[in-house]
Amino acid sequence: MARSSLSTLIRMIDDFNSSLSIHKFIFSSATPLTGINVDKVIKAETSTEGSKIRKDTTLIFHLTNKTNAQEELVNYVTSSQINGHGKKVGIIVDRVYYISKICEKIQAAVVWGLDRDYGLCRKVNDTRNEKVIVGNNAISFGVDIPDLDKGYIHSHDAETAIQRIGRFGRHGEGNAEIHTFVTVKQRIVNTLNSVKGKGLSFFEYVDIIRKIFKSREDDKLDKIPFSKERSEIIFKTYEYLKLISKSSEMLQIEGYTPPSVSEIINLRPSSEDYFKVFAYRLGGIVGKWCNGNEDDLFTLIRNFEYDKDNACFKETPSKQNPEVYLENIPENKFHPFLEFDQISKPLININGLVLRLNVIKGLEDSYVLILTEEDMKGLWDDFNETARLVASYASAFIACKKKNRRINNNKKEYECSRVDALLLFI
Repeated sequence: MARSSLSTLIRMIDDFNSSLSIHKFIFSSATPLTGINVDKVIKAETSTEGSKIRKDTTLIFHLTNKTNAQEELVNYVTSSQINGHGKKVGIIVDRVYYISKICEKIQAAVVWGLDRDYGLCRKVNDTRNEKVIVGNNAISFGVDIPDLDKGYIHSHDAETAIQRIGRFGRHGEGNAEIHTFVTVKQRIVNTLNSVKGKGLSFFEYVDIIRKIFKSREDDKLDKIPFSKERSEIIFKTYEYLKLISKSSEMLQIEGYTPPSVSEIINLRPSSEDYFKVFAYRLGGIVGKWCNGNEDDLFTLIRNFEYDKDNACFKETPSKQNPEVYLENIPENKFHPFLEFDQISKPLININGLVLRLNVIKGLEDSYVLILTEEDMKGLWDDFNETARLVASYASAFIACKKKNRRINNNKKEYECSRVDALLLFI
């Protein structure tokens, strides 16, 4: 949906500038572009006369038999003496949970989505004078760290691997060394053996990365009816305001009518919650640490244990992704949270602690968009897997009907046997 908001914003800017004959948008990136439609691509090649934008980089693959390669990376860096031998060291993983496990053992600077220190790590904004830096996507994009020449990275897909490898060895002379961990497969072994010991050009290296890692999965949330409807209403509202800014008489001259009320969204402009739904930046739902500070609620729920007695999140990292169990799935797929709570009576499982979802403070003023396999037909090949993927980074939970959860009575463990719905919170 963030992509939908960006497209709408570009459409508005393009319209606004049309009278000034400004029509072009330029996307510039050192990272090879994938999954983006553009009219024209200009590719800059490194000069053969010696123009140098990167240091020589050695990429070392650690092949593991464990299915969780990210956990193997964490075990490696926390059990080894991380020494850059004069080089600045960066460790990049996906989940906040794994950053917290690293920070329990290693003294470092941390660059992550939470607004706090953790364990032995200090939260920093300026990394120039740091020797060891730990981070996730917050450090993967738009951060240029001088002399970051030794790295340990994890990635689930080729595009993220390329982006993260690009953080290292960026300037000057010398060399860089990057370690990455992958689950061993014959295809990967064959690919690595084919280039073992060889020097590769940048584009050869990109091809090898794409053979080793799968491509990033597009969640296609900008294609769902809700996103399209929301985008159209935002743009219509912009057009309406543009006419008003010229003069109120322009409304009659143009014969313009205000944006219609969507059957999907069912919110009128006079509604109290209209701007919550039609904001460019989604999210903003916060949760409380037990020390009184606040952070993004979904980051807390995904990565830390919950104290139900004090209605706050403890510093203890949680490995299990949360799940929600529903009495039923409503026919109408868009509800204020309190209305959804009354209809579906949802329970949430946070690392084995099962409680009513309405106990979690911060959700009460939100809206819930419910997506089922039928809603995503033609967009997602595997609803179960893609829903779990989206819930790992968005303001969302996977959900199943209570009758479709597994219950181990001896250990009181609950688990969705299959995903019946994805709950997106706005």
